[in-house]
Amino acid sequence: MSRQQSKTKFVLAEATLDEINKQLKINTFVTIVLVLMLLLNTAQFIKGCKQLNKTYTNLPIYYYNR
Repeated sequence: MSRQQSKTKFVLAEATLDEINKQLKINTFVTIVLVLMLLLNTAQFIKGCKQLNKTYTNLPIYYYNR
């Protein structure tokens, strides 16, 4: 067998325009949900950092001089 005969051809899947639009809507929805989760986690992390900063800035002076 020659090299060209052993290679398999890549064929794109056939889909109707309605199927493509449906998949696009699903992908868009999932992307939006993931971005919202990322934003909420970022906001929670920043809030935690601010709280942690308040905790350490209110420590008494003798704590720092150990």
